[in-house]
Amino acid sequence: MVLPERDDKGRFINGHKGGGGRPPRATEKEYLEAFKDAVPLERFLRMVERQAHRAEKGDLPAFSAICKYLGLDIQKIEQNNSGNVTVTIVYEQRVQHPPTSTT
Repeated sequence: MVLPERDDKGRFINGHKGGGGRPPRATEKEYLEAFKDAVPLERFLRMVERQAHRAEKGDLPAFSAICKYLGLDIQKIEQNNSGNVTVTIVYEQRVQHPPTSTT
């Protein structure tokens, strides 16, 4: 499906400039610092522990949130007549490239 503001190759057509892109790194850094001030590491770890505890007790939204944070994609959740749940997860390893040298 081709969106109306794009050509057949997916490029924006004249008159449609597209989105604003990602914010500048300085802005991202400001927000990250504000988040770290509002939620210190110890508090964050307590939140993660509570989420993990709920997931262990069968809370599927808590389980899904943990999977998402870990980069796991839940493809399908099925529950049979006995109440047993089967979860199909896809894992794609995230590749971290070393920084390139500019010297």
